[in-house]
Amino acid sequence: MKFAARHLLLLIAPFLLASCIKQLPAVNRQQAIDIAWVTLEPNTDTHLRKNWEILDAKKVQGGEVVSEFISTRMSQCPGRMVPENLPIKVSSEYWYIKVSPNEEISQPITDSPSTSTQTAILENQISEAMFLIDSFGGSVVAQKLICQAYP
Repeated sequence: MKFAARHLLLLIAPFLLASCIKQLPAVNRQQAIDIAWVTLEPNTDTHLRKNWEILDAKKVQGGEVVSEFISTRMSQCPGRMVPENLPIKVSSEYWYIKVSPNEEISQPITDSPSTSTQTAILENQISEAMFLIDSFGGSVVAQKLICQAYP
């Protein structure tokens, strides 16, 4: 009887242990975009999400994009420094989010038939931003901001 109970315990122990380990929730596309915006917003000029467009939002393996995040984290960017990038695991799955200022927002607004133009509030500094977000748990693993020359 002892032998059978011990074997039964050995068989069910992995399942009991697995149920006790807290699994991180999977992050969907919209959640990854939201996380990217929360991370980017403090560095923007207008702090308006509508001024930004998503150029890319896809799941990738770390090895596909690691070289993009190895280079400079901030290129000619004023404002708060972004934190150091965490190690990117080549075989892990991440959300890759790439954004830029919305082209429509960046165009001058023309008043009626008069010759004067009124310029919209623009995102003048950041021309492109990339984020690598852990697809389980949602932490920002890496980010890169590319800015226009700052006087």
